[in-house]
Amino acid sequence: MNNAILTPDYLFNADPTLHVIGGRLWLFATHDQTSVLFIKGDDCSNMYDYQAMSTDDFRTWVHHGSIFSIHDVAWAKGNAVWDGDAGIEADGKFYAYAPFDFQIGVLVSDHPAGPYRDALGHPLIHRDETNQGFMAVSPSVVFDGQTPYLVYGWGKLYIAKLKPNMIELAEAPQQISVPSDFVESPIIARINGRYYLTYSNGGLWGEREYDIPRMRYSISDSISGPYVDSRTLQEAQVNSPESGFRHQYASSAHQGFACYKGQWYFAYHRDSADGCHRHVCVTKLNVHEDGTLAVVDPNTDPGVTGKPAVLLLDAFAPYKREAEEFHDRSGAAEEQGIRQDYHFKMRDGGFLRFNNMDFGAGADGYRIEVSCENRNLTGPTVEFHLGAADGPLLAACPVEFTGGTTDYVIKSGEILTRIGGVHDLYIVAHGNGGDTDASLFNINWFTFTRNSG
Repeated sequence: MNNAILTPDYLFNADPTLHVIGGRLWLFATHDQTSVLFIKGDDCSNMYDYQAMSTDDFRTWVHHGSIFSIHDVAWAKGNAVWDGDAGIEADGKFYAYAPFDFQIGVLVSDHPAGPYRDALGHPLIHRDETNQGFMAVSPSVVFDGQTPYLVYGWGKLYIAKLKPNMIELAEAPQQISVPSDFVESPIIARINGRYYLTYSNGGLWGEREYDIPRMRYSISDSISGPYVDSRTLQEAQVNSPESGFRHQYASSAHQGFACYKGQWYFAYHRDSADGCHRHVCVTKLNVHEDGTLAVVDPNTDPGVTGKPAVLLLDAFAPYKREAEEFHDRSGAAEEQGIRQDYHFKMRDGGFLRFNNMDFGAGADGYRIEVSCENRNLTGPTVEFHLGAADGPLLAACPVEFTGGTTDYVIKSGEILTRIGGVHDLYIVAHGNGGDTDASLFNINWFTFTRNSG
């Protein structure tokens, strides 16, 4: 297994960016909704939320859950949120920029892990502002001193100065010169006073493989270029015929950079056979004395530590932890909810298991979103257990009829057992009188509140 990979096989993310926040290195990424393997597909139309992870030693990473989704942007018409950027700190707030249906939105939060809320109620970049709406993708922010700039584009590169409030443009977007092999995922990193435009030079579009997909870069002394010479930053991911991939080379798109404790780091994702079960990776980025960057080979990359990462789940995810992120289940059948979201139809005794849930110093409450379309249930209850489905009871929550399958309500309550530390968490359903499939109620997401004592 490639030790640069952060997430295990049950969870799939892509399009990472990096930021240093509060002494920790944070990684923000899109979420392949095919994360839970019951969802099949060969495109990325069901990427409906962003997620966050952080570390201070590269050995142990904390997964903070979802930070925002398409449900949080009322004007978003599509079913996916693609590659963008989040966790951008300014004036005590944190900002995210993401493309929704080829229009770029801006969101804001009080915490890097969310919840983020739509800052404008409309797109920051509309389809018609570039004359080609398809170009309004892959947004990121780079600072020139204290001045923030929004960068985005596909096939063409656009840059626009942002106002200090981070939610308005200070000028009209300008197209800037790029190398002839520029295709997508423009990220500009400021390294040792110079500007490095990094991008993907190729990839897959449908069944067409139009170039060997490598991550490339070009250097300029000005944030607005011109960017002329092109060099290789990351070699292509080579796929063997027996691996089941449709193409010899996997696409390599969207990347992150950060200087943490004096060392530069580079984040990228590895592709999958269907292009929709991707893994995020982090490795060292070595800068040579002449300013060129050492080439990263994803086929042999050992990662930062050379050992597999340990992933802990933040029990206190500020936004929510989707039920889809389970490690194991029994008596829990998936059902599509609103748009690309999924919930789980729970039978009596059915459970969802989440490994390595980190309760820190302890929890004092829970929040869980459920729905119930069955009127005549006896004793419907969702329970939280530690270590096993019949392990120590952390909390029990009664569930009532809510109306329909997607008529969700948020239930909350106190923790019965004030326990901290890291545990496997089981969310268990109990009750009688379910529907024809013996299902009682549905679980959509959950989180816990920290012990204030």
